[in-house]
Amino acid sequence: MLRLEIVSLPLCALLSWSAQADVFQPRRHQGPECGVKSYATKADPSCGVKRYHSGKGASCGVQSYREGSGPVCGETCSTHCKKRNIFNQCTKRETTCTYNTCVDRSFGVQTYKQCVHPDFGVLEYNRCSKAEFGVEEYQTCRILKTSQEIEAYIANVQMLTPELAGLYTLKKGFLLTHEGLRDELACLIRASEQDVLSMGLVESLKASYQSNFGESVHENLVSCEEEQPVSSFLALQEFCVGKSLSELEKSLKGQDSQYSANRVHACLSVKSLEMIEGWFTTKIAEIQTLMNDSVARHSAEVREKLINLKREVAASRPK
Repeated sequence: MLRLEIVSLPLCALLSWSAQADVFQPRRHQGPECGVKSYATKADPSCGVKRYHSGKGASCGVQSYREGSGPVCGETCSTHCKKRNIFNQCTKRETTCTYNTCVDRSFGVQTYKQCVHPDFGVLEYNRCSKAEFGVEEYQTCRILKTSQEIEAYIANVQMLTPELAGLYTLKKGFLLTHEGLRDELACLIRASEQDVLSMGLVESLKASYQSNFGESVHENLVSCEEEQPVSSFLALQEFCVGKSLSELEKSLKGQDSQYSANRVHACLSVKSLEMIEGWFTTKIAEIQTLMNDSVARHSAEVREKLINLKREVAASRPK
């Protein structure tokens, strides 16, 4: 007499997981994922100078030089009589010369001209658009998910993947125990022993195996590497194919007695396992779709995260 009941997660919960495929319909979006339409415009040194300050200085040229006297100005000469005879006639003339007064550069600058020149500093810079000024407007495109939505999607899938993989192992183990399929249960336990996340589940299944079959799982010498010509579990799956949930539920309620309660419970468990398998299949397809979308194509970081997620889901997928 088997001492383990099949533990069934509420079917509606499994249905919700099975139907958890996101709405992957392209939608119109305006944001960083679509590229930049225009950058902000502002006046900045990197845009070049529009106007300099005005002032007076050597760079503007000379307006006037200082006034002085000297050789550069020329001479003014006058002649006067130095000596006369008794007849008052001039017998000796003397010439006296003095420098004129003039404006000349040699006397130094009196004033400079006024002008606009870089030496006086910048009055105003040109205005231009640059990436470093920030984005003024993004382009519009059609995408499946934004970067932020992809991050949330990845976090959700990473959370559910080990939980559903563990749940699959546990539910299948309970079902194999209920059906008395000791060899297939032994192979399931061995396949899950190396999974750190499944250690607690495996210990529970080992205890169940010992309790129901009166031996340690390692005392079972079945070769799990060899394909079994006939699998009782496959036969159970084949029996459950084509039987709708409503049909099975009617049987449980006594409205249809063509199947035994044990067969109905077993089929409900099989369908639960199929729903979990479908979740993994769906998620792998979704991740690939996101990898082909514009966000992942334009962001190596997002694409790498999706690649790693796909590996995680595929590695945890029920075999």
